[in-house]
Amino acid sequence: MCFFVIAVWSVFAFGVAFYGWWMEDATESGSYEKFFSWAANDPAINSSVRINPATSDGIVMLVSGHPTLASDICSEWVLWQTGYPDFLSTERALKSALIPALLGVVLILLITVIRFTSQSKVMGN
Repeated sequence: MCFFVIAVWSVFAFGVAFYGWWMEDATESGSYEKFFSWAANDPAINSSVRINPATSDGIVMLVSGHPTLASDICSEWVLWQTGYPDFLSTERALKSALIPALLGVVLILLITVIRFTSQSKVMGN
């Protein structure tokens, strides 16, 4: 039953987000200026759905005003539910890991250079 409710709500959210049923009067009247001023909405509506098949729990987010808020919150929900990061948030995880990874590489290279120079001084004396 929970899956059915989530599926119906997701279809509804998708239709609302991309069809724009509240703009039917603008399209029927031929007022393209009104329609395109609505279509240029930035940031647009962002929707996201995640389901945990092990527990049949789910989350549906429909957010307006931020381009990635729904995806970010649902990705955190997946991590909280399963203990594994969401496969859709891989790019965000890689971006956040870039600076620590580069600092680690620099630190390893620095330690290696210091160690080899100190060994060469010991061997040379």
